[in-house]
Amino acid sequence: MSETDKLLQLDVVTPEGTVVSDQAEIVVAPGYLGEFGVLFNHIPFLAQLQAGELRYRRATRGAHRRKRRLCGGPADESHRPGHHCRAGTGY
Repeated sequence: MSETDKLLQLDVVTPEGTVVSDQAEIVVAPGYLGEFGVLFNHIPFLAQLQAGELRYRRATRGAHRRKRRLCGGPADESHRPGHHCRAGTGY
């Protein structure tokens, strides 16, 4: 399995539409019970997010780190093709 096969498709969605759609090596989110991290092949889950900072490392040369402020909402990871990690947020 190549390195590009071990990536998550990260989507952050608001009521107005998608604000982040990127591939990531790792995602760290502010869960209701504390921060949690998601890597490729993580067990499928559904979690409640709280207001805070979503951090992820992009799957590009140089491993750029990105941040996005969240207001809370649901998050899930599934083993759909591409291994999706989705976060819904108020804004």
